[in-house]
Amino acid sequence: MIMIKREDKRGSHVEVIISFVVFVTFLLFLFLLLGPSLGSNREGGTAIKTAEANLVNYLSSELTILTVQLAFEPGTTCVNIRDLVSLGETGLVGGNMSVKSFLGENLDFNWVASGNSLMVENVGVNRFFKIYASEGIKSETTNLNSCEAFPDTDYTSLVKTENYISEQNVLDALAFYKTNYNLFKQDIGLSAEEFGFDFIYGNGTILSTGEIAQTINIYTKKVSIDYFDKDLNMDTGNFIIKIW
Repeated sequence: MIMIKREDKRGSHVEVIISFVVFVTFLLFLFLLLGPSLGSNREGGTAIKTAEANLVNYLSSELTILTVQLAFEPGTTCVNIRDLVSLGETGLVGGNMSVKSFLGENLDFNWVASGNSLMVENVGVNRFFKIYASEGIKSETTNLNSCEAFPDTDYTSLVKTENYISEQNVLDALAFYKTNYNLFKQDIGLSAEEFGFDFIYGNGTILSTGEIAQTINIYTKKVSIDYFDKDLNMDTGNFIIKIW
């Protein structure tokens, strides 16, 4: 005689229900475990983007480069280049300017804003001058006298203005960060988050706002930037922005 074993359908249903409950419980556990972390990552990512945009904007300055070619060789060791309207329109003072010869030598100069006149020392036979103006420049002017006058009919000029991060702005920001951290955060538009950054020169030298305890969850982002150094040389460096 053949015996037919019937399955206990009620038992199978119970097993399915138990398996489903276990599965749902497991998903709930994962959500509770990972949910805060995922939310924190989203918040950290948003804060990093805000810090990046605000910091780059804070450290950037317009850099105006004015190239001047005199119509003839000067007969004195000092020239007075008059009517530099484009330089006057920057609204900057002499302490935010720098002048170089065509060989890249730094030249003594004095800026007279009232007449848009730039008095510059003339080294050797020099008809070409490169004038830099930016809030990201710190320099000193020199009193110059008996300079040969060159009105705008006796020279040609070419002007270019672009936005760059300056090394001087970075140095000032690092000093400000260390002396008045809360006000610095306020100036760059950050409130709740703690914030720091490293600046990496093109040659690899690193300047930092300071060390951070390793036990803290830190969100970081590396940002490549173009900058000009204190000698007005262009270079490419990086920021490491940190939020915690």
